Amino acid sequence: MPRHCCVTGCSSNYTRKNEKSEFTSTFSVLSECKGNDEKLQNWLRQIPRPTDNFPLNINTVICIKHFAEEFIIRIDTATRPDGSVLSVPRKIPKLAKDAYPSIFHNCPSYLSSEPPTKRRKPEDRQAEMQTRDNQALQQFLTLDKVASFQELCLNFPKHIPQSSLWNFKVTDSCLLFYIVDLSDVPCIRVSIRVTDAMSVIICCGGYRVDGRNLDWVIGKGGKLESYSQLTVS
Repeated sequence: MPRHCCVTGCSSNYTRKNEKSEFTSTFSVLSECKGNDEKLQNWLRQIPRPTDNFPLNINTVICIKHFAEEFIIRIDTATRPDGSVLSVPRKIPKLAKDAYPSIFHNCPSYLSSEPPTKRRKPEDRQAEMQTRDNQALQQFLTLDKVASFQELCLNFPKHIPQSSLWNFKVTDSCLLFYIVDLSDVPCIRVSIRVTDAMSVIICCGGYRVDGRNLDWVIGKGGKLESYSQLTVS
């Protein structure tokens, strides 16, 4: 059964006969302030209720409407081993450790106040920047990944910067990038061929480049896995 808010004038979780009301989340005053008498006394000062009519016990609750949004935690987050962040919406909101009631719409306006802007700790700002960087990296890696030869042929113009030097040709079995030398004896100076098996073959000056010299770019398997490998090449 929903518990009734203790704030004077608040009708959260009160129902009239033959009427339905929406459930409003509530928080036990004693549970939220457990082990912190200073916090409890601050809450009791903030809550507009006559001290002689305030039965303080485990069933004394205050609803979510009396807390600023910055104090309400609606999403839980966790960092995976790969650095990405998992966000899971909570079915039941909870309060931040430094939360206190400050909004009382059914009481005189002077009893309500906006919480002061909190100055975040340097480590919190650093953690937030790290999270943003990790998210940006994961997004880049996802967009950079080549899923298949067909996708490569279709999407490579979007990922590889255009150059007046490089030409390309697409066939059913390969994608060829090449630079033509237009000197006295025209020839293909450099070529990069990606087969339909995603193998990468590079030729320069009429000779095939030893794949072992390309491990730092293509990898030991000699397979194309991302668009950025081509831009490095």
